[in-house]
Amino acid sequence: MKQPDQHLSATGPLRLLLVEDSADDAVLLVQTLRRAGYEITHRRVDTPEEMRTALEQGPWDLVLADYYMPRFSGLAALEIFREKGLDLPFIIVSGRLGEDAAVEAMKAGAHDYVMKDHPKRLVPAVERELREAKVRRDRNAERQRSEEALKAERRRFHDVLELLPAGVMLVTPDYSVLFANRFFRERFGECTEKPCFESLFKLDTPCQACETHQVHSASTPLEREDTAADGRNYHFFYYPFTDSDGAKITLVMGVDITERERAEAELRQHREHLEELVRQRTREIEDRNARLDAEIADRKQAEEALRDRENQLRALNETLEQHVTARTAEVQSQAEQLRALAADLSRAEQQERKRL
Repeated sequence: MKQPDQHLSATGPLRLLLVEDSADDAVLLVQTLRRAGYEITHRRVDTPEEMRTALEQGPWDLVLADYYMPRFSGLAALEIFREKGLDLPFIIVSGRLGEDAAVEAMKAGAHDYVMKDHPKRLVPAVERELREAKVRRDRNAERQRSEEALKAERRRFHDVLELLPAGVMLVTPDYSVLFANRFFRERFGECTEKPCFESLFKLDTPCQACETHQVHSASTPLEREDTAADGRNYHFFYYPFTDSDGAKITLVMGVDITERERAEAELRQHREHLEELVRQRTREIEDRNARLDAEIADRKQAEEALRDRENQLRALNETLEQHVTARTAEVQSQAEQLRALAADLSRAEQQERKRL
């Protein structure tokens, strides 16, 4: 079953389905529309079977249906028309239609009705309904595009959630799980079949301090760290979330921090080991510095002792030099005396020889 074209001018080609038992009346309707500028392609049916076949073989731009027919009726045609779900004008055109019947037809889904003895109303009614049908189709097309875009966006969002290296879960106020991504499913099974506290923590009742309940009550994000049913540690984030239908749910995100905590513990141990090595090395350096300070003090003391000894020796040397100088002067004096005595003796001998 085909839908009509999306772009239809006020005049121009018009595919018309006539539900009419009178061939003459059908000709008059076609002529009226052709005089208004429409290029009519039409088909006339007057039984339910023919109408179903014609609707299947469409597309059509307009349906004009008589209200009273020997083997069919406008209301029965309208019911078949609505079963097909087509969005195009359906106008009742009848020679005799009471007010009650007209109201009934409009309530049943007819877009308008025109009396055959007032043909001038046909063209304005057709033009108006064609315009409104186009507007509806455009709106429906836009809504369909928006819905498809939304579905595509949701699919992308779903794919992203499935690939996240963290758990994501949507939880209702009664702890039912609406959605759990692959991360959570692989670790805790099909979470949507059990309450969140049973899936994540293997509990028979809600957690004593249930963040989900607190988030729903206060509409404030919360977070905590806990050990889940798989024995691993998680950092859980709880965010209040409103679904598209206005229902309040909680988005739960769980990040596995087990390896991070192990790494942090190893890092702490390594840091403590390094700190102990630093303290030990510091003590060694302090001890070495103390020994060096003692050696330096001893060396200074020895140097001071050497300087004192040097001063003593210098003073002793000066004293010795003074004694030597004095002794030398004394010796020289005695030598001079000896030389004078020897000279005296020599002269005395010479005089003695002369005398003898």
